[in-house]
Amino acid sequence: MVKNYVDAGDFEPAKQIAEMIKNPDDDEDDWKWEAVSDIAYGYAKAGQFDKALEFAENLENEYHKDEALRAIAYRYAELGQFEWIIKMAPASISAGDDPLAVIAELMVAQELECDRIIEITKTLENEFDQRALLRSIIYEYANTEKNSDKIIKFARSATDESIKYVALEHLAKSYVEAKEYDRVLEIAKSIGLEKVRVTSWKYIIPPS
Repeated sequence: MVKNYVDAGDFEPAKQIAEMIKNPDDDEDDWKWEAVSDIAYGYAKAGQFDKALEFAENLENEYHKDEALRAIAYRYAELGQFEWIIKMAPASISAGDDPLAVIAELMVAQELECDRIIEITKTLENEFDQRALLRSIIYEYANTEKNSDKIIKFARSATDESIKYVALEHLAKSYVEAKEYDRVLEIAKSIGLEKVRVTSWKYIIPPS
């Protein structure tokens, strides 16, 4: 019923019904998270982002609030408006998750080009947050891609050398474990790292 009302643009009755939802078998888990997520996404899909954010912020349950914020972030991602998702941070966006990791997940899901990712990342004021977001992008690629092509492309685009090392760790892990250090050095050179030391303790480290 909530979905039907939301699809019809009738948000007030949708919210009233959402308030009634409760799992009879578990007092601590009332299943309302899906309903509030649908309502928040419905507002956002209709272009009513102010109302979507107001709805989310007025939710008393923090888990519900986080799910609603994630639904709004997802809609922004669909529209390619990642700068607005960043403006929502440090709101947790998704229950228990790092908001930057959520943004990285949405970027990879939308298959953004590397240059666009780096452009968006620079809108973060804090350089530590910028690096954290770039690292999260690499982790997301590593978790979702069957090959290393996108990590290599992303590493080549990155100007921060520390990010290149994070990428190299993912790209060369199996080679380090097999002690194929020459292959590690080849990969390092291909992404713009000319001087790398690889130790038998399975560490890839910058030159001292």
